[in-house]
Amino acid sequence: MKPLSAFILSLLTVVFVTVMLGQNTNGKISSELEYRLKQKPTNSPLTVWIYFTEKKYDNEKDKPQLPQRTLQRRAKHLNGDLVTVYDYPLNSEYLKQIEPYCLKIRHQSRWLNAVSAEVLPGTIESLAILPFVKKIGLVHKFKKDTPQLQSIDISAADKKTIDYGFSWIQNQQIEVPFLHSLGFTGQNILICMMDAGYNNLSHPAFQQMNIIATYDFVNNNPYVHDTVGNLGTGNHGTLTLSAIGGYDPGKLIGPAFQASYILTKTENTESETQVEEDNWIAALEWAELNFGPDITSTSLGYRDYDDGSTYSNEQLNGNTAPITIAGDIAASLGILVVNSAGNSGPKPTTIIAPADGDSVMAVGAVSSDGVLADFSSRGPTGDGRIKPDVAAMGVMTVSASPFNQDYVYASGTSLSCPLVAGGAAILWQAFPQITNMQLFNALKITASYSFEPNNNYGWGIINLRAAYNFLSEKPHIAHIPPQAAFLEPNTTGYPIECKIFSPNQLPTNTPRLHYRINQGDWISLLMQLSGDKYTVLIPGIQQNATVDYFFSLDHGAENITLPYNAPVSYFTFNVQSLGITANDDFQITVRPNPATTMVNITVPQEFKFGKAYLYDTGGNLIREIKITDCNFPINVENLASGPYLLKIIQKRKSIITKVMKQ
Repeated sequence: MKPLSAFILSLLTVVFVTVMLGQNTNGKISSELEYRLKQKPTNSPLTVWIYFTEKKYDNEKDKPQLPQRTLQRRAKHLNGDLVTVYDYPLNSEYLKQIEPYCLKIRHQSRWLNAVSAEVLPGTIESLAILPFVKKIGLVHKFKKDTPQLQSIDISAADKKTIDYGFSWIQNQQIEVPFLHSLGFTGQNILICMMDAGYNNLSHPAFQQMNIIATYDFVNNNPYVHDTVGNLGTGNHGTLTLSAIGGYDPGKLIGPAFQASYILTKTENTESETQVEEDNWIAALEWAELNFGPDITSTSLGYRDYDDGSTYSNEQLNGNTAPITIAGDIAASLGILVVNSAGNSGPKPTTIIAPADGDSVMAVGAVSSDGVLADFSSRGPTGDGRIKPDVAAMGVMTVSASPFNQDYVYASGTSLSCPLVAGGAAILWQAFPQITNMQLFNALKITASYSFEPNNNYGWGIINLRAAYNFLSEKPHIAHIPPQAAFLEPNTTGYPIECKIFSPNQLPTNTPRLHYRINQGDWISLLMQLSGDKYTVLIPGIQQNATVDYFFSLDHGAENITLPYNAPVSYFTFNVQSLGITANDDFQITVRPNPATTMVNITVPQEFKFGKAYLYDTGGNLIREIKITDCNFPINVENLASGPYLLKIIQKRKSIITKVMKQ
């Protein structure tokens, strides 16, 4: 995120601020727009961004009056004047001069110093030669994925789960009940939802929701529910809004059920589920100028255009899509911007905009047992950064039905996003003095994969209990437990590693590993610092052993453990040896090996209808495949180069071998 210090206003009465440099008329029309001009009939309108070179305004006369909430939030984040260049209106003279060339001006973006407008192709060149026009590009319409729905028999809900009903799992996975038990349910936090509208606000889950404002940026009216004559339907928004803040005890509890909400409709669902980026930007600017939200939650996909084209991988670099630039600007003003990572996985670089922004929290989707959803979009970004940032439950997530008073299961990063945004809201309520980026950082480094973030899970599933402890100035122990341990022949030890994250300086005490083998006595080992990791070797491990372990760290008078309630809870793995099978006659063929994209496996007839498990060398499960034939493929295209371990199981028989990714 770029600092705002470069944009602090001067003390002159009249200010001349260059937002976009360059006056050369050459190259003002984007390559995408040039391509569309060649394809589009001259009498068929285009929707374009017209960017201006500068803003001219009177520092006192034109200074906007921002909401008190906006100023209070920015005061934690900014030094100097809390009213920035982004808040001042566009140059009125420029607006007057472009008006004759436009059929309609859709939205004015103060942040981008641009307008979105409908124009005829023949007027593009006339606009481009105006000296104050910096560039002209397309306003994109995008396709999004619609969550899959499945009805729920809510009468079967487990009433032992503190009235969370079926939503207990999605809340417990990210430790929402822990913060709820401390009294943090979203009070004093304002969340702006940007979605397709909300068609079922009469649902029981919304009866106690504090909705302070609504606006439909598709139809330009204040009604975000479905109304006669309005374009689009609000099924999607009903799902996401209930996931973040619904309240119907015994059936559905959203993390931030006592937060306040601004509901904006930015998507027209009637045109092949297209999403228009200028509506999203307009909604975000409107919310900031009038209300001052703390958090935004958006469960929309922004990558594929409605004309069949798409952002290239290189363009998903955090600095190309207008919507991404706007998201980063919002973050620079102190808003926590939370966005779905997308549903285009499992291939790499399938992240969507604005989730590619460096200051936008991109959210992936996992199942109830923490396994990454196959559809969840992956990183890296076009410039090589890790994405997504974090994850939450987006498979079979409980939501309010858009069609009646019932509840449904819905799947997609559309559902994991509001869970993270709601979790962030209740954590921010607990620590109102922190900034959005401090909150962002706390959620990342206490997530399940913070030990070693990757482009599948990012930093992992958020853990609100761990983040709360970290923001309470307690060190955090980061570790990824193996799901199985593999030992080379004649090896009896197994290495265990962790990292320590501290809000201040690193603890002077060294962490300890406590372990036991086959339910024996607990043994304690002092871990050694090597680089940025603490490591220790568990000795005496034999094949088929079961190892339990946990970590501890003295922090003043307090003993920090991972898991937090160890030794009641602990990590466990089973030990197996490479090269050992149930029968020496069993043979497994792996071709090619090493492989670049696809590896073909051939197993004996005895293993048909078994299961195949692909692990990394740390024992983490990467793939689980049900075998239906003696010959089957495994896709390794999006795996990192290096060795992997393949285990084939059928009843009590097993084979273990190595697979190399080139």
